[in-house]
Amino acid sequence: MLPRIDVLVIEDSNDLRSVLLQVLAEEGYRVAGADNGLDGLRLVAELEPRMVLCDVMLPGMDGVTIWRESREVCARAGTAFVLTSAVSIPGARAAGVPFLPKPFELDDLLAMVERNTRPAATAPATQPLAVPAVVSAPK
Repeated sequence: MLPRIDVLVIEDSNDLRSVLLQVLAEEGYRVAGADNGLDGLRLVAELEPRMVLCDVMLPGMDGVTIWRESREVCARAGTAFVLTSAVSIPGARAAGVPFLPKPFELDDLLAMVERNTRPAATAPATQPLAVPAVVSAPK
């Protein structure tokens, strides 16, 4: 059995996705990426990553829909789901979805990844686990 993926990055910007995957891999995380919503949703179910970092505005399926569609899988797998966007997402915080506004500092991202990928036994009791996002298929 392959080791579990730590972070699934669902981002349609090739440059940003590449940088995020490289930085996270250099920090020792096992990573995977997708460039559209449909592939991202499929990968959430297949990989059951510890955390999904998902852009809101994606081709094929938006990040909020991915979050809604993957809630059951994420709850079962203990996957944290974090949305990212340069625009605000009405109701995201009220729905309990962690949100990382763009542009963000890499230190903020790394701190969020650390909080959401540590084993459940060491995670703070007040830290809710969120639902994962999707990865994209080749174009």
